[in-house]
Amino acid sequence: MAQTSKKSVEKKFKDVFERSPGAFPEGTSLEEKVNYIAKGTEALKAVKSKELENKMKNVAELSQKFESQKGRADEKVRQDFERIAELDQQYKGKGIFTSEKVAEPKSDKKLQDTPRKTTTAVKDLEHNTQKRLLKLLCKQHQSTIHKPLIPQ
Repeated sequence: MAQTSKKSVEKKFKDVFERSPGAFPEGTSLEEKVNYIAKGTEALKAVKSKELENKMKNVAELSQKFESQKGRADEKVRQDFERIAELDQQYKGKGIFTSEKVAEPKSDKKLQDTPRKTTTAVKDLEHNTQKRLLKLLCKQHQSTIHKPLIPQ
């Protein structure tokens, strides 16, 4: 920083205070004015520093909350996948998790062309189980989608 001479500072102060008389009482020395302004500047810096510190604390708290919620969400997803794997093992070979069973229904024409087979109690049970499973998975999926990560 360039060194300023006492005369240069004095000239700048005179220029400023000539344009805005009354900022300091008449007869206030240049040294008192400088000290007053320096104290004000220090106080302003302290306030700004405290504000910055508070903002940093707030960001740290929000970040910690976010990480915590993210961890819980990740754990929930992991548990859901484990449950799906268990159900897949339990109902292996019944076609519940195959694309054929989950795919969109066949067209009405195809249904009309094929002869209708009588449904057995097992097929009804499988169908109802599949519907309940899909509803459960949809409900779990919806509950995780609409849960906010950061509280409002």
